[in-house]
Amino acid sequence: MRIRCLLIGTLLLISATAHADEVLTAHIWGFKTSSMATGTATFTLRSDLSAIDFVITYENLSSPEVLAHVHRASGPVAHTLPLGTPKEGTWLAPTTQDIAELRSEELYVNIHSEYYPTGEIRGTLMRQVLPVTTSTWGAIKALYR
Repeated sequence: MRIRCLLIGTLLLISATAHADEVLTAHIWGFKTSSMATGTATFTLRSDLSAIDFVITYENLSSPEVLAHVHRASGPVAHTLPLGTPKEGTWLAPTTQDIAELRSEELYVNIHSEYYPTGEIRGTLMRQVLPVTTSTWGAIKALYR
């Protein structure tokens, strides 16, 4: 009986989690350049998979920004971003490939400048890992006592 209750509770927890927005972040920096510029990116995949909301900020580019993109790990551009900082917007109607690559951490943000036309700063979008505390497990156990 306890195993069945635990299984049902786990399935409910997984079901509730599956419908939450997914958040991915990136620390953007010049790891392939000598740039002192840095930034952050937060991308939120909506639970209905209809869009990806983003907020990107950076500072200290060596020269004016000329392009900004989300690139696939294989190189091609997946989505063009607006110029300037902050960049706040919505990527409407992402494809199945876009969503799969976002979830598997195969997309990166790339900010191009006049001095670094192939990209001054970039960062890979990675899942937010939320720590699980003992109080979380205690609360789950309490449901089955």
